[in-house]
Amino acid sequence: MNVSGKTLITACLCFVFLLAADIRLSAQEVNTEGSTTSASTSESSVNERVRMLESELDKQSVKLEQLQKTIEQQQKAIETLLTKLSGNARPTSNTETTTAATAQATSSITVPTNDSAGAPAQQTPTVEQRLTKLEGQALRLGPLRLSGDFRLRFDGIFRSASAPGDPSLTHSQNARARYRLRLNFDTDLYPTLSFHGQLATGPINNPLTADQDFSAITARHPLFINEAWIDYHPTKSIQLQGGRVQEIFADNSRFLFDDDIRFNGFNEKYVATMKKRNDAYISSVEFRAGQYIFSNPNVAIITPGSPLAKAGEVVGTIGRSANL
Repeated sequence: MNVSGKTLITACLCFVFLLAADIRLSAQEVNTEGSTTSASTSESSVNERVRMLESELDKQSVKLEQLQKTIEQQQKAIETLLTKLSGNARPTSNTETTTAATAQATSSITVPTNDSAGAPAQQTPTVEQRLTKLEGQALRLGPLRLSGDFRLRFDGIFRSASAPGDPSLTHSQNARARYRLRLNFDTDLYPTLSFHGQLATGPINNPLTADQDFSAITARHPLFINEAWIDYHPTKSIQLQGGRVQEIFADNSRFLFDDDIRFNGFNEKYVATMKKRNDAYISSVEFRAGQYIFSNPNVAIITPGSPLAKAGEVVGTIGRSANL
């Protein structure tokens, strides 16, 4: 009885021990499977995020390329507009203006982000629309640039007669109101060729002034062609003019002619730039020349019996004008 009881107890203990070991192994297997599943889940989540980031980067790269192309197009359009407006007359200032305008156009462009992607795009005028608007404003008066001035003045001269014993000088009194109206129009035919014209008031028999006296009560005063010339400037140092031009030494000093006088003829100017030196006092030398036509005589051929033939001139030759 004792032997069989001990054997039974021993068998029960062995069974309990084996059962506990089996349960412990099962728990370890369950824990191992759970950790493997969580690791695989986290890895797939990381991969998904990486793919999303790569996709966003691709989209941003495409948008940046589009913006870069837009900026280049705007730069070309701005340069074209500035070239049309200025006629390539001053390339240095045009370059500076182009740079400033390009910087302004670049700063006005905003890169869209994910936050603003869903918002509706703001309606802004395109570069072509801006060019069309500016060209319309520039061509509103045609190819001419208009300017002018108006001057109203009072001119009084009061002089008493000289005392006995002094050189004879009569009394003089002249109080008058005067006005001057000038209208200028300029245009650039080519980058090196331009035209200037001016209409001005003034008495027809006095070329020294463009001022018109208050006279003739209600009679209207005329408007004359005061200036009209073509200006050819192939370089910055050379300037050639032809037409009704200013006198070549016009500098408001009345050195040779009155500044209001205009001549029919030609002007030439050449500026020789000197090499820069530390001890040099002359930076440039300017040469000026002018040829003016004072009259257009009626040149006649000497015929038999003419006064010039009787005076001894050869018949058949050109007779010299008495105006020269």
